[in-house]
Amino acid sequence: MDIKPSITQQNPMDLEDQENELIVLESILDKDQFVYNRVSDVLPSGQVQIDVELPKEFSILLKSSQNVTPPSEGESSLGLNGDALRQRQPQTAEVSYLPPITLLFTLPRNYPSEEAPLYTLQSNWLDRHTLSQLCSSLDCIWTKNQGTVVLYSWISFLREETLKIIGCDKQYEVALHPRRIRHNGSFKEVATESQAIADCSKPPSGLRLRPRAGTDFIRLNCGHSFCKECMRGCYTTHIKEGGIDAVKCLAVKCTGMPNLAQVHELVGQELFDRYDGILLQRALEGMTDMIYCPRAQCGKPVILEANEKLAWCSHCSYRFCSICKMVYHGVEPCRFKSDEKQKLFETYSNASKEEKLVMEKTYGKKQLALLVESTLSEKYIEKQSKPCPHCKIPIEKFEGCNKVTCTKCGAYFCWMCSKQLDKGNPYFHFQDTLSPCYNLLFENAGGDFDSDDDFEFSDDDDDDDDDWV
Repeated sequence: MDIKPSITQQNPMDLEDQENELIVLESILDKDQFVYNRVSDVLPSGQVQIDVELPKEFSILLKSSQNVTPPSEGESSLGLNGDALRQRQPQTAEVSYLPPITLLFTLPRNYPSEEAPLYTLQSNWLDRHTLSQLCSSLDCIWTKNQGTVVLYSWISFLREETLKIIGCDKQYEVALHPRRIRHNGSFKEVATESQAIADCSKPPSGLRLRPRAGTDFIRLNCGHSFCKECMRGCYTTHIKEGGIDAVKCLAVKCTGMPNLAQVHELVGQELFDRYDGILLQRALEGMTDMIYCPRAQCGKPVILEANEKLAWCSHCSYRFCSICKMVYHGVEPCRFKSDEKQKLFETYSNASKEEKLVMEKTYGKKQLALLVESTLSEKYIEKQSKPCPHCKIPIEKFEGCNKVTCTKCGAYFCWMCSKQLDKGNPYFHFQDTLSPCYNLLFENAGGDFDSDDDFEFSDDDDDDDDDWV
């Protein structure tokens, strides 16, 4: 089994635009407002805490959302009795701060040229209907500006236009929900205007995040909840791109993971099979006693027996050598392909003494010695010799002129360009002014030849030729 992530080729312009946008945001926003992850092979993602601009003398209107059951006898010491809560009129409180809106984003590979950022809006004071309105506005901004980066435009819009979208100028209405508190070993519900005012008048130490607009959301084991539609979009993109490490909680710096059932619910059977297959492959690759069946039509994982070179694939019943991946050959030495021999030679040559002992135990010391000897011989022949153009046998030349005779087939050829020469007049190649080897008969030949001397060659001067094998 060999599952390889399919990584979409990214447009260099998109990559540059994304990096520039993140650098700009990092430079103009505080560290507690903007954080992002930029990891190789994983789509860049991050979150922005956006403070909504409030006008002067802005207030919130506190309204009780439901009647509150009066406390039972003996519990009035909490300071609020039931009749007072029912009769209480809406309360107004002036505030100078509202908790920030959180923008979670992931940048697809083809952003901004083709696709918009994947994003989620979260807030602990805006309802889902309002969040849906804000999301629609962000989508419109992208539609009008497709092809250019939009994160800064989104941030500016949320900071400056949120109050206009929700239709409030000087006052925002907050529904006052009763809270259950424990008192003297029992629970009771009390209205807490002071707590509601405090929540909207100073930055909270820990935001209680709510998912982006939507009718359904999913809660991860880490405690964070997100809109299913948003998670489906993010996870689908990550799995298609092969970045399954990013299939995790969307909150920045949170390492929470969805369980397999949640991933299956979000992305469907086809993408789930791909996700599950990649996870399985990673787990198998970490096992030292596991290899894959070398048959191209099979490729299933095979568990090895301890200290055994014989491997048996239970799927296709193929028996093979776990070292060279060829048909099992018993005590006979392994036979490697050329590229495999070269890789094994380099690994053994660069290994430490301890690593060499392990390799010798696995492959056999004698076989490795023969491998090194043959590889060095092949390297020497490749470097010092040239193949005869007629019979392809390697020819090595120590000295003499550049007209060479192959002792196996008798062919003449030029040492300089490896061209096979005419049998009747092999020297014409060096006399022809149109030849690339004109007047190069003794080039790099060594000896006491004078290239300015005039030479006359006959057709039967083979006795003076240099034969090299």
